[in-house]
Amino acid sequence: MLTVTALPFSKLAGAAALVALAACTPPSKNLDLLEGPPIEDVVTPIDQALHCLDNRISNKLAFSVGPIPDLTGRESYNDGGAGKYVSQGAADIVQSALFKSGVTIVNRRSMGIPQTEARWGLRDIKGQMPVNLFISGSVNTLDFIPGGGMSLGVRGVGPQYRQNRILVGMDLAVTNAANGQVVANIPLQKQIFSDETGAFTHRFFGTTLVNMDAGVQRREALNMALRQMLYLATYELLTQLMPPEKYEECSALIAEDVGAVSGTKTSGEQLAMLQDARDAEMEAAQAAADAAAAEAEAAADAERAAAEDAADAAPAEVPTAEAAPETTAVAAPLPQADPAPAGETTEEARAPHPAPARRPEAPTDIEALPARAVVHSTAPVDGAADRKLKPTENAEEALGTTPADSATLSDA
Repeated sequence: MLTVTALPFSKLAGAAALVALAACTPPSKNLDLLEGPPIEDVVTPIDQALHCLDNRISNKLAFSVGPIPDLTGRESYNDGGAGKYVSQGAADIVQSALFKSGVTIVNRRSMGIPQTEARWGLRDIKGQMPVNLFISGSVNTLDFIPGGGMSLGVRGVGPQYRQNRILVGMDLAVTNAANGQVVANIPLQKQIFSDETGAFTHRFFGTTLVNMDAGVQRREALNMALRQMLYLATYELLTQLMPPEKYEECSALIAEDVGAVSGTKTSGEQLAMLQDARDAEMEAAQAAADAAAAEAEAAADAERAAAEDAADAAPAEVPTAEAAPETTAVAAPLPQADPAPAGETTEEARAPHPAPARRPEAPTDIEALPARAVVHSTAPVDGAADRKLKPTENAEEALGTTPADSATLSDA
């Protein structure tokens, strides 16, 4: 371990002089100010969702913001003063969120100037725009959750880690200014995270004892986390007053790792019910489409089966071109020969006779009679030459004989 007495006095005096000159600026010159990051507007992950609500809410509704105090009961004391542990400007943050959403806003938090001008007669107080809805509430939860950590040392050297959490909660509501009815409400909470990582050493290097602690400490910005909570609460209160179809695409702009609202009587529940209704409608439509497809397929199968049955039955009902002549030849009866009359020879009897044709009209002259009738008629006929036959008479009538007489004559 080094000691001051081991250094020469001259060297010690020179080091002290250098430190004094480096820390001082001549009185005639301004001290150079240290500049950090540039100034910028406050942007949160909820801004896009709030801006998405623009023109989705009627401009005829006038909103205002009531008091949103810090009711956690925790006070902060330090060398700079004392005050509430959580920000006391929550109402102004909610007013900024309403402005980003594009709704009509009426200031009811700073009424000193309008009231003064009304008392002076410069302005009629009745000209003020009436308020339809206003937001109020409080920051009412601040809990310090016991943290945890660890350290490990081997021969006086090792790492260490520790973390802590703070729970912040609030309740906001929208009230109808006409009758005092609460029309929307949302409770929110968030854990503020902080941790510390480092290393240490407490050991001798030779004859010298060295003590060292080094590390990095991180913590979420408490007021920035509070702003995000108030922005999300404002968005939730506005959407509870709207049908879910109008803000569905706006809610999709909020990432789940930033914030999520899914409790009862919230926009999350409304969106879930809307999705369930759509799923049920899609299932019903799919079932109807499947039933229609099955019915069409059954009709096609029935038509196909009927066509096959008709094709199978067609050959039995309508003969083909090759089978038609054979069928006709088989079905037609063969011509039968007339039996040979008595007195004919066997060859004459066996000779085929032509098929019986239509009997011609009886001739009017005896010479025109068939040879068979003349041959078989051996009896004399009186007045045959003078008598004329009628067209309707046959050979037997003309001869005055019957078929039996004809057979007798053939025998004679």
